[in-house]
Amino acid sequence: MALKIVRIFARLASLLLLAGCAGSGVGQAAPESVRMSARVMAECRMLERAFRETQKLTGSKNYAIVQGCPGYENRRVSRGVFSGAGSFLSMSGASIPAKVTARGAAAIRLYRRMIARGTPAGVAQKISDSPEFKVAVNVANQSGQLHEIL
Repeated sequence: MALKIVRIFARLASLLLLAGCAGSGVGQAAPESVRMSARVMAECRMLERAFRETQKLTGSKNYAIVQGCPGYENRRVSRGVFSGAGSFLSMSGASIPAKVTARGAAAIRLYRRMIARGTPAGVAQKISDSPEFKVAVNVANQSGQLHEIL
């Protein structure tokens, strides 16, 4: 009897999985999870560039910059509470370059996020000219909103 119940639940579970995997149909908008994934990946590519540029400048790896990005999940972030508070203050007091402001609210938020994660202002200004930054801004603007990945 118990074996029959297990088999019935297994079949129901497999049917539910198949139903969830069914296509959304031709011509329909991409699901929110796909749009969010595109935003996260675009922002993470930009943050990886900031991570590499910061490493070149400082000679140390600041994994706080790429925290939450795919491929860096198991990296230990070594900054403490006071360092994080300092990054927040740097972000809120950072002057935003005119070229970033001209690109709109998404560009400003992405720029401030780089600073908040520990990217030096000079590196953030350099990244704001990069193709990765421009793609991240475009993807954020297309999606209509900007999600946190922290």
